[in-house]
Amino acid sequence: MPARVARHRPSRRRVIRDLGLALGAAASSGISRPAVAQPTKKLVYVVWAFEPQTHREHADRFEAENPSYKVEMVTVNFRDYVKKVLAMVNAGEQIDAMLVYNFHVASWAEGGVIQAVDGMPGLDALNRDMLPFVRDIMMYKGKQYGLPYYQDIAGFIWREDIVKKAGFFAPPANLDELKTQALEIKKQKIMEYPIVFEAILTPSSMYYYYSLVYGSGGRFFDSDLEPTFPDRDQVPVQVLEWLVEAFQNWKIVDSSSMEMDPNKVRDVFAAGNVTFTILHRYYLRHLNDPKLSKVAGLAKFSEVPGLPSQRRNVEGWARLYGMGTTALNKDDAWKLVQFLGGTDKGGQYYTANRWVELHGLGPGYAPVIASSDVRANIAKWVDPEISGRMAQTAVVREISKATWYPEADLFMQQQVQKALLRQASPRDALSATAAKVRALKKS
Repeated sequence: MPARVARHRPSRRRVIRDLGLALGAAASSGISRPAVAQPTKKLVYVVWAFEPQTHREHADRFEAENPSYKVEMVTVNFRDYVKKVLAMVNAGEQIDAMLVYNFHVASWAEGGVIQAVDGMPGLDALNRDMLPFVRDIMMYKGKQYGLPYYQDIAGFIWREDIVKKAGFFAPPANLDELKTQALEIKKQKIMEYPIVFEAILTPSSMYYYYSLVYGSGGRFFDSDLEPTFPDRDQVPVQVLEWLVEAFQNWKIVDSSSMEMDPNKVRDVFAAGNVTFTILHRYYLRHLNDPKLSKVAGLAKFSEVPGLPSQRRNVEGWARLYGMGTTALNKDDAWKLVQFLGGTDKGGQYYTANRWVELHGLGPGYAPVIASSDVRANIAKWVDPEISGRMAQTAVVREISKATWYPEADLFMQQQVQKALLRQASPRDALSATAAKVRALKKS
């Protein structure tokens, strides 16, 4: 009869010791241990519909650097962007990072849509590199509400070949010359409607009208945000009167402008159907790319022709990456905002450089602008000396930091369209706008 083997229950200490020895032996022999899965955190990134594939590329890059995060991207068309963001926030839906128009910093800060980023890790270093006017745009009541997506100016874009074909050797220097050149192009049947503007009703648009007024030395508001139109400063009325004539009598502006946003204007210009327009400087990157445009090398950039004036300005702005108030965790959201609007884990301004390289968006950081690679890239599609000189005269819309700006802006666009359609006189349209602004200020 076989001897009985004594059974002893090992102590807890011995089990832990033996397990440690076994794991050590496995490690030394190259046997891998099962990895413990880390939970993936979802971050929500909301963008408007400009080059969404590039935003996705950046989100993918962030995920590669930060494997514990998964970025869900929400893309919204321009016309519905503000409405969509506000609806998401009101419903308590998660938004960690979002694109923000500089015009909405004040109202979105007051309304609890975006939250301040003051005190977040690495912010001070980013601010030291940031262009001063860009950082100022992101400030409201002493707090900072984001990092730069891009900065740019609006300018006059024109076809060099068409201007020469019509018998001219330089772009129009003022609105009289613009009328003359456009009428000659029309007369020679080179192009029926030489001018197209982005005159659609859309939030924070109407660059063509603001640019023509600023290019004529005019202003819309004084330092107290009191309207100076239509009487104290008559330039806005005079410019709108010129536009009505251009649309209705001279017929040198395509009436389809009423349905065009900036991207649509870019596309019809690239197709060879426009001679003159007013657009963001970065669109020249697209217009002068032979893979994307039929007019590559022929699209030029210059000051906006206006009424005769000693003072000529262009409109400047910056767009932001903001942090939503509905972010689940501020530290997690900041990691995405910092990557998008600042530096990657290696300390490089990856997204800023990428936006310049792919789409010509102006960087918000001085070291990026000064880099030889960026200067060489910009020179391929626009004269950096001309655009640099124009940028020195950039002004920001006077009421862009008023909390009531979005409502005032949209009302003004509606009134300008009424004037262009001859449903109201230019003076009456602007008088109604001034009255609306005063009512908004009181409320």
